Amino acid sequence: TNALEVQYQSLREQREEASGDVRNAWLKIPSTKVIVDTINWSGGVLTITGIATESQTNVFAYATALRDTHRFENVIVTQIIKEMTEDTMVYVYKFTLTLY
Repeated sequence: TNALEVQYQSLREQREEASGDVRNAWLKIPSTKVIVDTINWSGGVLTITGIATESQTNVFAYATALRDTHRFENVIVTQIIKEMTEDTMVYVYKFTLTLY
């Protein structure tokens, strides 16, 4: 049973880490300038995808807010793609952030 207890404790710690990481990512979303599509946590790496509605500066501001939590050693803006929406004909900035 000792091996089972060790495995259980390890899984519990991973779940708590993932929960805290996702909670921090969610709480730091700017209320009007960034729309988050997905938050994925796998093996200690958090990946966030979404859309900035005004400029790419909003993506960097969100990344800075996440870095300022001191929960993540690295916050990387992996991708920003400027696209024009078909319905409103305005530019949006699709992004991916990688945190670990």
